Amino acid sequence: MIHPAEKWVIAFAWTLWIEVPLYLIALRHTKIDFAQAFTIAIAVNVFTHPALWYIFPRFDIVGGWWTWLVIAEACVSLVEGLVIGLAIDHLQKGVIIALVVNMLSTTWGLLFL
Repeated sequence: MIHPAEKWVIAFAWTLWIEVPLYLIALRHTKIDFAQAFTIAIAVNVFTHPALWYIFPRFDIVGGWWTWLVIAEACVSLVEGLVIGLAIDHLQKGVIIALVVNMLSTTWGLLFL
């Protein structure tokens, strides 16, 4: 049986493997350079991924697991999007980028893990 911490490490590695390249592609034509984009992509996930796994499950959300997933991912996308938006001086674009990246990451994670 896999320990819960091992499950998190696998999910976190998967998230980074998917999201970092997507963020790099999405941010390539912005005011930040590659190193800054890479750092931001890692940093937002270091902050939001543990929250998704260890803080959000403490909330009892009416509607079941799928409702919980949508609300949790929306919150993660909003936080990541605000950070990215501040970095590129365009909040709306940052939130859209984060929303798309997180939707792809979540979908691929659900399909393949």
